Amino acid sequence: MTLAAAAGAKPQRRLSPRRVPKLSVLTFGILLLTVLLRPSFPVDALASPPRGAPERGGASRSNNTNRGDAKRTKTKAREYNYFAYGSNMCSATMTALRGLNPLASTAAVLPGHELRFNVPGTPLVEPSWASVEPVVVAADRNKGDDPSSSVVHGVLYRLTEGDFASVLRSEGVPLGYSVHRCRAVPYRGDGANAGKEALRAARRRSASSDGDGGGGGESSSSRFVPAYTLRAARRA
Repeated sequence: MTLAAAAGAKPQRRLSPRRVPKLSVLTFGILLLTVLLRPSFPVDALASPPRGAPERGGASRSNNTNRGDAKRTKTKAREYNYFAYGSNMCSATMTALRGLNPLASTAAVLPGHELRFNVPGTPLVEPSWASVEPVVVAADRNKGDDPSSSVVHGVLYRLTEGDFASVLRSEGVPLGYSVHRCRAVPYRGDGANAGKEALRAARRRSASSDGDGGGGGESSSSRFVPAYTLRAARRA
């Protein structure tokens, strides 16, 4: 290289170390806080299951049971009746998507409630999420005891304590939803009046049991089953 060429050559720009975009660090921080602060709902915070629901098992209460028998006695896990609506009615959502293993499931109706979309969702994607809210229906002779005026159809699942806790976490309890006690009526069939007939039969069975202690000859499936469901955490 000649002196003229060397004089005309431009000085090479010194390479600076590659900087890590601040946005990536900020995004990582947000994701980390989201995982650490993920809302969870302690199932033990719930009171004992309502009367008629599966109760928590325990060791033998007999004072005559020796220590060896007590060790062999297994504690039965607590089970919960969960009334699901919306996409949770689909068995694939509960098993494949959520990875749950329901112990039992059946179609059911929830009287005295209605389906509402009052849970804030994701803007421009899913503006609101569904919930069930209790309603007070005024006495009307024209309606009588017609359940179609305030009833929600869904699926009644029986879940283990672990699966029930998983549902509460995935649904955002207690921020988006709150746990709500209810009484659902299971039914069979897919006819237009299947849920209505089961609810009427459950009401007659309940009235008969209160009156004379009998079941009125109704089917054993026509009954009110204590359960839990989810309603909006924030209510007007």
